[in-house]
Amino acid sequence: MFTGLEMFEENFPNKILQEKINNFNINNNDNTYKELIKELEQSIFLFPILSNNTDITGFILNEIDNQKYISIFSNMDEFNKWYKDYELNFMFYSINEICTLINDKENQYIDGFIIDPYGLNMIFNKELIKMRISE
Repeated sequence: MFTGLEMFEENFPNKILQEKINNFNINNNDNTYKELIKELEQSIFLFPILSNNTDITGFILNEIDNQKYISIFSNMDEFNKWYKDYELNFMFYSINEICTLINDKENQYIDGFIIDPYGLNMIFNKELIKMRISE
């Protein structure tokens, strides 16, 4: 499907991220939130995009309760749960790049992002993103 990713997959730092998200879901407090945000800062995500040869032409959005979220993936296993032969590419993005994209004035229709929609299913809406940026 995607050649050459095996080497990159080994370098994903996201196993700890999954632990931090699970811990935050069990013990939702300021300390676990700060640990989660710290780990997000160190993570790399698969970010599916619609594109032609030179430009990004769109994002794959999930709609939940009339809100539109970008799906991002912490590893290839999670991406493969979702991938359904769409005509798309993907990029590797940091959380800073994702938040910048969502906060761009051209993307006001995007309400946030979801990490691993068929796994962890952790939703970050714009309010959480703004809290993260202000810390």
